[in-house]
Amino acid sequence: MTVGDQPLALAVVFSSISSRLPLLRNLTLVCADSWRREGVHRVWEQLGSITQVTSLEVLFRGADGAAGGPDNPNSCWMHQLAPLRGLTGLQRLCMDSCTRQQQEAGQGPLGSGFQFLEALTALTSLDIPTPSCQGLASISSCTSLQALRLRALPGQISSSSHGARLSNTDWEVVGQLERLSELRLRRSHQPRTLTVEGQQPMYAALSKLTALQSVGYVVWTTGALPALAALPELRSVQGLWVPMGDADGARCEKVTRLEHNTHRRSMVEFSAFPKLEVYYPTACSVDAQFWESMAAFCPNLREVCGPVEPTTGLLDFRKDSWDLRMTSTFDSTSAERLSAIRSLSQLTALTRLSFRSSHHLEVATLAEAVPSVRELHLVALQPVSCMSLAPLAKLCALTSLCLYLQDCSALQHQHDLPVLLSALSRVPKVVVAGLGESSALERVVQGAWNVGLLLPADLSVVCFATRSVGF
Repeated sequence: MTVGDQPLALAVVFSSISSRLPLLRNLTLVCADSWRREGVHRVWEQLGSITQVTSLEVLFRGADGAAGGPDNPNSCWMHQLAPLRGLTGLQRLCMDSCTRQQQEAGQGPLGSGFQFLEALTALTSLDIPTPSCQGLASISSCTSLQALRLRALPGQISSSSHGARLSNTDWEVVGQLERLSELRLRRSHQPRTLTVEGQQPMYAALSKLTALQSVGYVVWTTGALPALAALPELRSVQGLWVPMGDADGARCEKVTRLEHNTHRRSMVEFSAFPKLEVYYPTACSVDAQFWESMAAFCPNLREVCGPVEPTTGLLDFRKDSWDLRMTSTFDSTSAERLSAIRSLSQLTALTRLSFRSSHHLEVATLAEAVPSVRELHLVALQPVSCMSLAPLAKLCALTSLCLYLQDCSALQHQHDLPVLLSALSRVPKVVVAGLGESSALERVVQGAWNVGLLLPADLSVVCFATRSVGF
């Protein structure tokens, strides 16, 4: 059930909802910008009496429907949530955002008003934004928690803001949640100064979470690897990696999934993840060592792909790390890159790949190195001719090909485009995406159909006229 709009009206509805909907278990509450402070407390009071609810999601929305709302002091005041302590049967609680005024007032989810969490001992999943870590001790009684996600607030992440840093005491509280199988601490919990010594309290807490299967943190150092390797059930790790500290030869033998927030100075110790099967970087590094190390130490890799939008199947441009309008030169260092690309031939199980190419020779080399790939996302940073992409036709196992080009409009005048598409006709799905206008390019494709050329069964053109895209 989803409810929202005016708080006073909702309070009336909630006052009788327990008797009228005795089987209600899942409730989503939309806190609109139109809410007024004098009416909000009535909602929370009545909501706290709907004891049959086991899942509660609270969405804070501004006038435009966006998460978080504007700087409106009359929006939902989270220090009035004390009545929710009556929901003793609640198993899942998710609050997606709160207003900037609430952040500055320290009245957000782990502030003094969130002491009611100590009464919700049945919670198994808690997902909340954290403007401050004051009151974190309140979750120490939630000993049934299996998933804990503490997220940054809108506008909280900046180069000058370190958000809510977890203290030694906070980490001790987290370490008490021994049933946790998923732990996500987002950028608001980044330490002010990144040092190996400063991360020791985190390592101590992690050592107690022996049921942990998935963990995400802001910045992992190499020195964290021994702590992660000691977790017997750990399968998935997410975060940014920096070379700091000693790995002491640690090997995370059961980790099969790695989500890497890539950065130009970031480098994963692939030797520590010998059983890795899925690697999700936010960008494909241009560093040749990246590919060589991955190929040498992770022979079981099946997927190496950037973030993909679930609705379109295309790389998620909202999380872009590379701009298609960038240029790259083919110089003496590219010979090393070609060698690194050839090393991908060691990954015989690889079926899904996203790759950033800076020269047509790299396309040809890639096609020779990864014959088993079924899904390929190829980002071409250089303006390309259609025939420079022809080697992709050699990938006999391909079932899905997404080409991300600098300028779709430049291709529309190339007479060999229909020939290229015809060569790729055996690939069931082909998408041509990039910058430029799509209408002329679509006419070229339509013309190829009209003259009877055999084209991919599922062929589409996606062009972006005004924004830069990448991954």
